Amino acid sequence: MNWLQRLLRRDRLEQELDDEVRFHLEQLVSEYRAAGSSEADARRRAAREFGLVDSIKDECRHVRGTDWLSDLLADARIGLRVFSKEPGFSSIAVGALALGLGVNAVFFSIVNTYCLTGLPYPLAARLADVSIRDDLGRERPLSPAQVRAIADLPSVDRLGYYTTRTGAVRAPESIASRRTIAYVSDGLLSLIGETPAHGRAFRSGEYRDTDATTVLIAAELARELFGSEAAAVGRDIRVDGETSTIVGVFPDGTRFPDNADVWAPLSSLALADDAFALTLSLRLKEAATIGGAAPMIEGALRQQRVLASDRQHVSVVPLNDRYHGSVTDPVWVAFITAGLLVVVIACANVSNLLLARGVRRTDEIAIRLSLGATRGRIVRQLFAETLILVMAACAASLFFGWAGLHALVATIPRTALPYWAALDLSWRAVFFVIGVGAVTVLLSGMAPALQLVRVPGVPFNARTSTQGRTTGRWSSAFLGIQIAISVLLLCAVGITLQVYRTLANAAGQTQLAQVLSAGVTLSSQRYAVTPARERFVTELRRRLLSSGQVQWVSVAGALPGTRGESRMIAGGAIREPGGFVSTAAVDPTFFSTLGVPLVSGQEFTDRDADRSGSSVVVNDRFAQLFFGTRAVIGQQVRLQSATGAAAPDTRTIVGVVRLPGANPAVNGPPLMFVPRPVGAAAEAILLLRGTVPPDGFAALLRESVQQLDPDVPLSNVLPLPQATREANWNARVSQTLISSLAFVGFCLAMIGVAALTAHRVATRARELSIRVALGATPAMLVRAVLGPVIVQLSFGLVGGALLARGWQRAFGSPIAASDNLAAVIVLVSATALLFSAWPARRAARVNPIVALHADG
Repeated sequence: MNWLQRLLRRDRLEQELDDEVRFHLEQLVSEYRAAGSSEADARRRAAREFGLVDSIKDECRHVRGTDWLSDLLADARIGLRVFSKEPGFSSIAVGALALGLGVNAVFFSIVNTYCLTGLPYPLAARLADVSIRDDLGRERPLSPAQVRAIADLPSVDRLGYYTTRTGAVRAPESIASRRTIAYVSDGLLSLIGETPAHGRAFRSGEYRDTDATTVLIAAELARELFGSEAAAVGRDIRVDGETSTIVGVFPDGTRFPDNADVWAPLSSLALADDAFALTLSLRLKEAATIGGAAPMIEGALRQQRVLASDRQHVSVVPLNDRYHGSVTDPVWVAFITAGLLVVVIACANVSNLLLARGVRRTDEIAIRLSLGATRGRIVRQLFAETLILVMAACAASLFFGWAGLHALVATIPRTALPYWAALDLSWRAVFFVIGVGAVTVLLSGMAPALQLVRVPGVPFNARTSTQGRTTGRWSSAFLGIQIAISVLLLCAVGITLQVYRTLANAAGQTQLAQVLSAGVTLSSQRYAVTPARERFVTELRRRLLSSGQVQWVSVAGALPGTRGESRMIAGGAIREPGGFVSTAAVDPTFFSTLGVPLVSGQEFTDRDADRSGSSVVVNDRFAQLFFGTRAVIGQQVRLQSATGAAAPDTRTIVGVVRLPGANPAVNGPPLMFVPRPVGAAAEAILLLRGTVPPDGFAALLRESVQQLDPDVPLSNVLPLPQATREANWNARVSQTLISSLAFVGFCLAMIGVAALTAHRVATRARELSIRVALGATPAMLVRAVLGPVIVQLSFGLVGGALLARGWQRAFGSPIAASDNLAAVIVLVSATALLFSAWPARRAARVNPIVALHADG
């Protein structure tokens, strides 16, 4: 019988032990009675000879090997009774640890999803992704000629390739929607092991047919268009203006590649041999390795002279690496480090709380030591109590992690996450929290446990030992670091909130609240050339303006308030070349549609185009950063792409604009607006402003597009503030994570302030009692307690201010702006003093008679 069986059958074994002891005792009684002793004398002699029954039972139980677990359960029961008498302490300790572990649960779930989980395919680990990289490390697609050269290699088992495009999809009687269409080769879907749940897959002849009119669709699209997956099979569907037949529907969770909604045979595109548009995935034979595949493939491509230049090289990585990050990437390392630091801070706070509580338990520990308890027994009891706290914190942290992940997912648009990314609290995350909790038991419980029984046979005594002062110095130093980091985090949150408040104020401006935005996609063959797109946009604008409801119509490359193309300032008349600026392509009516007047200069004209030497309009933030107080109109700037691949081109500034709610001295990025000809690209943003609210002419926009071409999809038809908010979801998520981390760090720092203050009050109980006996007033005692707190707080605030200024100098973010830093200092100071007020008031109410008597 193993120890687990002995533990589970404990009651039965105890009964057997009682019966056996009683049997042997009765045997002795029988022997003495047979020798002529009376009943009472026989039992007395038998008990004397047999020995103490309880001691014998303890020796028998020890042989079972389950004493340690029984003792642990007994210690746990004692700990539960102790904590039930101190609900305030228990709540604070559990809450501090739960916050730290909860942050780790959220962060680990994110890292687990993007770095550890892998694609939901059984053979994903054996698959590789092949791409061409230029001399700047940028990924380039492959051409059909390059794919054929790779397919002929003997080490390639099988491969598949594809290209994805954004297009219009609709049922014959429905409105077109913007969808991702994947044009796939024969072998790609079988390479990842995917087959339709309803209907059939493509036949081999359909992959070779240049006039193929069959498609596969995702389950979600089938339910949206036809009500169910089964009902979609055999139905017609319009894909980029062409009618096709649905032959199969994939199950939920199949969206490979790139969140595809529709799959069509690649042959229907009729790509030329030199059309660089393909992404290649392959599976190597067992003898080949991914590490040796790149030089082999690159050699074959150079031998057949199908590489565009000598500066290009081949990159072969596991397929999972294409879609996932690595835990060694700086972003994920920062995530993990931040989470673990929060746990360390939480452990330090709980240690301080346990130390402060332990000072009040010196009498209890002294009695136990005097009664013969060993140091190890007391340490085990204290560790058992810490274990109870951590177990409760782990349970609470899982709830915090679950709630935090759901709140995080709620801030992300449904279509923004990859189809394989499921941000949830997996079993891996639960085990991670349990593992961190196990380490937390050691970090939080070791120092208090060893400190309280440091001298054998003598309880911890703050009057005669320097260990309290030593512990206090370490706690003070760590608390100063906590406060400094909290100031830095709160400054980052403060400046971010200012930017968001500015955006909210801008969104609340009447002229922006009256603007309707909509994405339009002209992707079919009908609009393959610029004149065709220009005719469509011109006719749509004419219809909208003639309705009487719409006054202004503009076409832009991106939503206002979102980042456009990043360009580098290479020179010109500016003060400090080398900075980056976000550029947005807009048409001449852009500023009038938004209702934003120019500060100086003029708007674009119909003759302007996005080319070297053309005109640009900048915002006042750009003018303030790069020109200071100098005149801006007529100045020239030299622009270069962010990667430096293209030659610089010179632009002339013709106007300066201030966007609603912006403060050029505090927030907002430098922006540059470049002219955009009508019909310049297949995808654009329509902006409309009229005499009625946006909802009033949204139907007019849809109706006008339907009349012009029912195969042109509109997407995100929303008022401009709402559309901008959804487009900036990534910044919103980052803001949520930064705010959560700052909030947790700030709360833990304040708990640390309270714990350290309480610890100091407990260790100075005799000193404070003497002061009261000598006539000290409550106000004097409060000042005596809060004095060290103020000193500690001052060091932390100074350190935090220095960190904020260093951050501002290193990264350029104005987090150390005087108003922002002052608000954070006031907040931290007021909260720290508030958290210290309770132990300070408790010290002011000390009874000297009781305190001195208890102190001995």
